[in-house]
Amino acid sequence: MPCCVSPPERVRAALTYVRRAEGMNRFQFTKERLDKMKLFSSIIVVALFLASCNDAGTETSAANFNLKFSYGVGAKNVLNTFDHTYTKDLVVDSVITVPFYLPDSQMQAIRTKMQEIGFFDYPDTFTVATGDTVTMVVPYSTYIFDVTYNGTHKHLYWSDSILSLDSAAVKLRDMIRSIQYIIISNPTYKALPPVLGGYD
Repeated sequence: MPCCVSPPERVRAALTYVRRAEGMNRFQFTKERLDKMKLFSSIIVVALFLASCNDAGTETSAANFNLKFSYGVGAKNVLNTFDHTYTKDLVVDSVITVPFYLPDSQMQAIRTKMQEIGFFDYPDTFTVATGDTVTMVVPYSTYIFDVTYNGTHKHLYWSDSILSLDSAAVKLRDMIRSIQYIIISNPTYKALPPVLGGYD
């Protein structure tokens, strides 16, 4: 018997080896690609999940904080984020109510300001201590807050008829000015009719 394989058999054996090798390479390449695709898909899924969590957190945060803020003489101006409306006191021409939306960033700014001054610890009816001499403000603004945050409700009423430098009053006025600035900077507010007349 011959001690070696004949040339045709060698060729067939070599071709078989090459085919097997190519098959292994194709298998390894395909498996590598699949592994990479799986990793890439996993990254996308995680990113989408985190994004959805972030969006859900923002939506939940926005949904958990709303306020109805009435202010001005007779508290006729009203920002209401519960039903997304704003009512402007036009004085002579009564009032006008329009759809009104604040972005989440501004809602967060208002909530942060409230937390900074300890708004939720204020009494439901806020008054300032008076001394022997009192300086009255005429006409004066009345402020009414109805705020919900994380399932709790906060009501605050203040007739700002006394000129006072009481620290709690100063902080509250500062917060109120911040909210009013957000309101008057809104394009919807700027498009409203001007106030006609005034209060004595």
